[in-house]
Amino acid sequence: MKRTNFHLIFIIILLLLPALACGGVDQLPNVDDVAGAATKAADAAATAVVIAEQAADAAATVAASQQAQDAAATAVAAATAVQNMELPDTTALREKFAALQPDANGNITVTVTDDEMNQAIQAKQAAAEQAGEENIVQDAVVDFTGGYIVLTGNITSPVAAQLTVSFRPYIADGILQFEVVNASIGSVSVPPAILAGAEATLNNTLTEAMGYMPANITLQDVVMSEGTMTITGQKN
Repeated sequence: MKRTNFHLIFIIILLLLPALACGGVDQLPNVDDVAGAATKAADAAATAVVIAEQAADAAATVAASQQAQDAAATAVAAATAVQNMELPDTTALREKFAALQPDANGNITVTVTDDEMNQAIQAKQAAAEQAGEENIVQDAVVDFTGGYIVLTGNITSPVAAQLTVSFRPYIADGILQFEVVNASIGSVSVPPAILAGAEATLNNTLTEAMGYMPANITLQDVVMSEGTMTITGQKN
């Protein structure tokens, strides 16, 4: 009896296996569906990479544009600052000469300080730089001392160095002139062009100012003191 039951159970199991097998296969995902889903996922990932790259390029373009705008704004501000730069007063020295009046004997006397000269020199050099002109002697400063006009300044050629030139002012044929007494650029001899540039710094500054003197004045003498230079002349 037990043997018969075992056979019966075995036969039942054999009959059920195909049905179980069919039911299990139906529940598994289709291979084509899985492949399609994977392809869609890969496409979506590729699209996301492209969008990310485009976003990065756009961000870089915006950053570069902003940098360009900032640079342009800085340049405009610098140009405006140069245009609005207040140059040193150029009128003090020439007004002093313009105000000269001969006395009862026709004589004139004018005293110029080295501070007034330096203010005028600074103004002329600043104006030259603003106009794009080159100053052979840059940052020129004069001292009236020891009977001389001692000019110091910076040069860039033939070497970068400080230049020092001592001038003795004198009057010749009613004109103020300058004699070079000493000149040095360290151990290098001073080229004539630099000496001429140094002398021109004085001549241009004083000549412009003295052009405002009353007409028909002939200069007679120049006397140097500490910090001052006194010029005398007479009306013709």
